[in-house]
Amino acid sequence: VASVVAVTLFDLTMAARTGIAMIENLTLPMHILFGVSLAVVGQSGDLLISVLKRKSGLKDTGAIIPGHGGLLDRIDALLLALPFFAAIVAVLERLS
Repeated sequence: VASVVAVTLFDLTMAARTGIAMIENLTLPMHILFGVSLAVVGQSGDLLISVLKRKSGLKDTGAIIPGHGGLLDRIDALLLALPFFAAIVAVLERLS
């Protein structure tokens, strides 16, 4: 749900800022599909980093945030989700 809201808010924010929506051709089902796929990619990033940490024998990747496994644990989902989001937006811009 949060990913769908984020995609919709991004679209509305860009429309307010530039006068045109970056993703103006997206229907509600397309917003939902984009948001759900973004959530899946984010979760995959989290799992991928966990696997890499286990293989390398690391429990925590730092002590900046005590008790949370390090800063990498806070941003691991974003490592795949942000490039995915940018790529989808770029593709949609070219299609519109």
